[in-house]
Amino acid sequence: MGSKSGGPRMWYRFIRRCLSFLTGVDLSPEMVEKAKERQCYESLVVGDAEVVLHRSNGEETKSEGSRSTSSMYDLVFACDVFVYIGDLRSIFASVRNSLISPDGLFSFSTECLDEDQAVGNGFVLQKCARFAHKLSYIEELANKSGFEIRATKKCAIRKNEGKDVMGILAVMGVSK
Repeated sequence: MGSKSGGPRMWYRFIRRCLSFLTGVDLSPEMVEKAKERQCYESLVVGDAEVVLHRSNGEETKSEGSRSTSSMYDLVFACDVFVYIGDLRSIFASVRNSLISPDGLFSFSTECLDEDQAVGNGFVLQKCARFAHKLSYIEELANKSGFEIRATKKCAIRKNEGKDVMGILAVMGVSK
């Protein structure tokens, strides 16, 4: 999710060793075009990630490439995507429903909201127009959505005006 013009080269080199077929999804046709130029994906889809993942209507999603995006996934990777989505409940459910059981993995990043901020809410829209999420919110959604957390890490995930922006990196598997 979030093809980001093909992603960072280091990420790409690592992930390609593990996958034989990679589908990229982005809302922006311009980002998909840039990703196409970099030849990082076998299939590219312009659209909303949740719509692409949603399988209840049984329709295939239009994509470029040789495989249908109506197939199940081994891994869903959303780097710098959830900062544009506040309430993650429905996307967690859609990801869970699209993963191949029992070995499917869900990995993502989001900006970190301190537990003592925004009391009563698991996420907040920041002044920079990006959402931040509490780790406790992520853990609760994982539990309710049928995931087990394999790893989480709080760390700097980007820079803004020369300062580190703290985030959460998470890897989840299908609950057994």
